[in-house]
Amino acid sequence: MRAAKSQHHHTVVRPRPTVQAVTLQTACGLVGGVPKLATHLGVPAASIQRWLDGEKPPTKVFLDCVDIVLFHERHLGPTDAGKL
Repeated sequence: MRAAKSQHHHTVVRPRPTVQAVTLQTACGLVGGVPKLATHLGVPAASIQRWLDGEKPPTKVFLDCVDIVLFHERHLGPTDAGKL
């Protein structure tokens, strides 16, 4: 009796970006990159990068980024966040 060969397919499941990370990424694109966003927010660029990688940012930072996105949408036209 032959044992059936088991084939294991490994699917890499990447975690879905958080709303915080997407918002920071959008704000980053709108202000001109990580260094400029860091300066605007008064935080180290390394912190911005950690938050973009999925670490939860402080609420104030997240809300400041929401303000950046909303300001640009209201005053400079809608963003195409899907392309960022």
